[in-house]
Amino acid sequence: MTTGTSPVGLAKACAVPFFGGFFLFGGRNKEGGQTSGVYSFTYQDLRGFAAATDPGIKHTWLAWNATGGPSVEGPGCGGLNASCFVTFGGRQRFSDSADLSMFCGSSGVGHWSTLSSSGGPGARERPAVAVIKGAALDRQGSDLVIVVGGTHADKDLQDVWAMDLASRSWSRLADLPHAMSSTPLVFTHATKSGGEILVVQATSSLGDHGLPSFAYDAQGDSWSTQPSQMKSETATTGSADISDTSSVGSAAPTLPDTLQHASIVHHGGLSWLFGGAHDAGLSSFLFAYDWQPAKICAAGEESDGLTCTPCGRGFYSMEGGSGCIPCQAGRFGSKEGLGSCEFCEAGFHSSEGRATCEPCPSGTSTKGNGGAANCTVCSSGSFAKEGWARCQKCEQGYFQRKEG
Repeated sequence: MTTGTSPVGLAKACAVPFFGGFFLFGGRNKEGGQTSGVYSFTYQDLRGFAAATDPGIKHTWLAWNATGGPSVEGPGCGGLNASCFVTFGGRQRFSDSADLSMFCGSSGVGHWSTLSSSGGPGARERPAVAVIKGAALDRQGSDLVIVVGGTHADKDLQDVWAMDLASRSWSRLADLPHAMSSTPLVFTHATKSGGEILVVQATSSLGDHGLPSFAYDAQGDSWSTQPSQMKSETATTGSADISDTSSVGSAAPTLPDTLQHASIVHHGGLSWLFGGAHDAGLSSFLFAYDWQPAKICAAGEESDGLTCTPCGRGFYSMEGGSGCIPCQAGRFGSKEGLGSCEFCEAGFHSSEGRATCEPCPSGTSTKGNGGAANCTVCSSGSFAKEGWARCQKCEQGYFQRKEG
């Protein structure tokens, strides 16, 4: 069930997701005019795609009472929280804008404020905008507004900017390796060490690169091109097509090489891609994938975001591997950064992931073998002291009835 007032005939608006819904701002209406309208869409008890049309599900559109906002088409928007979002650029009347504004509100009433700043990105239409934590750029404290690319004077842009919301100061980051013809997705990815990486995901194919993403190295002020990770062959990990059933009984769908203007959002730790145009027509597939940095590391290292860190004691890795692996039982890793683990010497044993080998207890041995996961009990009539490689027969005049 849908209630409220929804926008009619709107194009080139920007959408800002929040938990349980999204804001919709600006755009060109069916009369051809630019609008400053703000709408929100919320849902209750949404249990999946099939349930979205259930009559018991309540969907609500709300037209917000908000004056003073820019009338604009093709702006970029980024969510600050469930009550506020920022918007940059877009086309106002007959020229591109470089205005940065913030909308905040509650219960259907909102207000606009201009975020005065200088030295930032130039006028443009259809930029990507996001609000992220400063930690993603090694800047603690304030949130940052990120502006990426867009178009101006029929030229696709590839510049990237960050504005500190506290100081209202802009800084320019390294340009992306490629300009993009459609608005990309900007999000952050949590690393194993607890940090975050700024990621820009293309929404149109970039020739031989397919549909890549670009990950930012804050220390080196550089971008690394990450291969496309949106494939649907793997249903349990990685990526999967989760909605289209037309391919049941046939090969799993893959992204067309010529895909353009797909829609992507990042939510709940996953990126979701839908639709787009390609040589054969329009796509109806929805893909979900868990973005992971593809940093190739040397043996003895693993990727922690965009850098390589040595494996800890008791672990190892092979060159180009996916991560550090515990040393097998019977082996050990005595130091960091190993490309392989050493075998325990005879008389010693180890369990998985150990940095050292332990001596076999009295009454046991490894039968002269190295690389033992367990020690073997001496048979009756023989004995062994701690750490002995082999059990020895009792000397003349001595006996051992029991094993061990």
